[in-house]
Amino acid sequence: MTHADDLKLKLLLKGELDSIQSAELMQHISECDECAEHFSDLTLSMATIEPPSGLYEEVLAAAAKEQSTQQKKQESLLMYSIRVIAGICAAIVMLFSGLFEKITKMDFDMSKVSDAGRSISDGLNEGINNIADKLFNWEDKTDDKKE
Repeated sequence: MTHADDLKLKLLLKGELDSIQSAELMQHISECDECAEHFSDLTLSMATIEPPSGLYEEVLAAAAKEQSTQQKKQESLLMYSIRVIAGICAAIVMLFSGLFEKITKMDFDMSKVSDAGRSISDGLNEGINNIADKLFNWEDKTDDKKE
């Protein structure tokens, strides 16, 4: 038998040869290294798998959803950062404008506050006073160093 041509090999792969022709061709392929290699190459080239319909659209939709989720996380982090920075700036402005000192020296009617509220308030007041003292001491030290 002569070497198998592409047409016969493709028909064999598609199952379009009768049983006698298929058997003869398979016998030849098993004995002929050149045809066996050609048949192998042809099999690999024809073995492309078609993806299921709609897979491309599903992948694009999933990618868009993931991107949307990531974008929402980034926007949320940005808004949180802006709020934190705004709070820090407001505290700094209050501290250096003297308003902070006025607020800490204000007298409150503590008779209307519960015991738990008083202990929290006293703790906060003590902490704020300690911070203010440290800041003022720090300012005095830096002023002394400048002189």
